[in-house]
Amino acid sequence: LHKEYRRQRQMCIRDSLREYNEGTDPSNPEDKPVEPAQTVDVPYTSGLVGHYFSGRNFESFGFSRLDESPTKDWGGGAPGENVPADRFSVRWYSLLVPAFDTGQRTYEFRVSRDDGARLFVGDDLVVDEWTGYSTSTFSGQKDLIAGEVYPVVVEFTEGYGGASITVPVSYTHLTLPT
Repeated sequence: LHKEYRRQRQMCIRDSLREYNEGTDPSNPEDKPVEPAQTVDVPYTSGLVGHYFSGRNFESFGFSRLDESPTKDWGGGAPGENVPADRFSVRWYSLLVPAFDTGQRTYEFRVSRDDGARLFVGDDLVVDEWTGYSTSTFSGQKDLIAGEVYPVVVEFTEGYGGASITVPVSYTHLTLPT
């Protein structure tokens, strides 16, 4: 069951990248990328695919774009065309490959947000702070194994006023027994 869930999450991210690359609307089940006659690898995309919505809970799709990172400070402005400055939400998709060759390390994920955010890594909800109306920082940890590919989903919601999010990531160094 665990492997099947991970496969489905990776397929979701792959499909999200295809939707971005082909310019289709991920919130409209009728507007899907054309299925190729043969299996096609989705090209590697550096960064995160962001789907931007009007409404605090992904109510109305506005646009998609490739963002270098989920670190954003919109101030009191809108994130882009078709999405208002207040009451919007964003869902970013990416894949994470641990930055080491062997073993397992504990990664710490921190999210500073104004207003709400959630962070999923692999099968786990690592940070869940969906409510709030001021800038606050929250963190969570997850053990990652070298060579594994982990789907990452970052969700953000904005109520009123300033809007910002940062997502720094760090990992502990391997300590060998003496």
